[in-house]
Amino acid sequence: MYGGIIMDWSLSAFLFTVGICLISLIVAGITERKCKDGKEWFAGLKHPDSAFLLKAMLIVGFVFFPYFGFILYTAFIGNALVSIILATSVIVIHGFSPLLKYKTRNLRLFFCVMLVLPFIMIALIIFMFQTNIISAILAIVFIFWLAYDLSYYFRLMKMNKY
Repeated sequence: MYGGIIMDWSLSAFLFTVGICLISLIVAGITERKCKDGKEWFAGLKHPDSAFLLKAMLIVGFVFFPYFGFILYTAFIGNALVSIILATSVIVIHGFSPLLKYKTRNLRLFFCVMLVLPFIMIALIIFMFQTNIISAILAIVFIFWLAYDLSYYFRLMKMNKY
């Protein structure tokens, strides 16, 4: 069904989606494990009240790749090339963000790169509304998390004089 809940099955779309998600997840996981110095640096910063953020980050980290994998898959099924590129960009940026944060130890650079995401998300939402309303709504939900995440890092930069 075009634009609805029922979708066609595509092995190539499924494999591409899983591949992009796995590569990004592996990069994020390796970075989390290998960048002990960067993680210690980050833990040593003054943080805004982060009780909510820490719990939410665990949940978002756990569901992000399947969540965005679904959005990417529906873009493939809808033959929406622009949406495929935009959703892939979000997944890759999300997967490589720990590497950027922990290796550079530069909150300003990290924040500036992350500021690209809302623009990508808005474009993705616009294009997804043309092919799959469910995925567009899921992308809207994620943009609220992104707004909170960006506000957190902005406050973190201010507290640590970046």
